[in-house]
Amino acid sequence: MKLPTLVLHVPLMDQDHARIEALLAQVPAAPEQDLPRLLREIEVETEGHFEREEVLMRMEDVPVLHCHIAQHRIILSALAEGRRAIELGDMQAL
Repeated sequence: MKLPTLVLHVPLMDQDHARIEALLAQVPAAPEQDLPRLLREIEVETEGHFEREEVLMRMEDVPVLHCHIAQHRIILSALAEGRRAIELGDMQAL
């Protein structure tokens, strides 16, 4: 397995982060017509990652869980907003 840039030494998180980093690395070279599909793939992978991370955090009773969940929602909202803008060809919205 390729390790992510920031290694947490939590195998599930490190694997997820490596997959997300690999997807993000494709964005700069992706043809414009492929961006909506690629960004949706990033969204789906990120959503799954956040779900798995939140389960682990609940199991460990992490005190900042609710704040962290709120941060996850902000990130997912920004990803969706950016993808929609690209789908609509409204790069000015970004």
